[in-house]
Amino acid sequence: MSLMPGTTSGSHWSAQALGLLFVVVSIHLRVVVEDPVLRRRAEIMLGLLATTFAASAALLIPGQGRQALGIELMPIALVYITLSTLATFRATRSRQGVSRDRLARFLFGDLSAGLIFAGGLGLFVRSLGGAYLVAAGIVLGVLSATLAIWMLFVGLEFERHPTPRP
Repeated sequence: MSLMPGTTSGSHWSAQALGLLFVVVSIHLRVVVEDPVLRRRAEIMLGLLATTFAASAALLIPGQGRQALGIELMPIALVYITLSTLATFRATRSRQGVSRDRLARFLFGDLSAGLIFAGGLGLFVRSLGGAYLVAAGIVLGVLSATLAIWMLFVGLEFERHPTPRP
């Protein structure tokens, strides 16, 4: 029995959104690869959805104890936090810098992964409301990724039909 029976739907939604993102990126692969902004958006979304999917899947493994689950969740979150921070740090050194929407995606994504990490730590030490923090991190991650997917769709459409500037 999993610690959080409701995570089945979160895991299912994360997997569907991850699949949809792969399809959209592969259909518009040339546009996404050639535009550094769209490429970074797709990378961050894939990472965040993979993180929420992996955390949801870890919660669904039957028969594992709280400490084992905590040990599984903490590295999942740390990998995302590390890669997201590295990507954002590299973006600050680029000519374009960091936009407000990228900074918001970074903060919400890292907050989501931070909640998953804190929840994993709470499960490991049996305090901090572990499973509740993990659930909050997964929900925030899925919502943030949904918004980021929308931004990618808008960016792809803009690249296909740019508005002429006066």
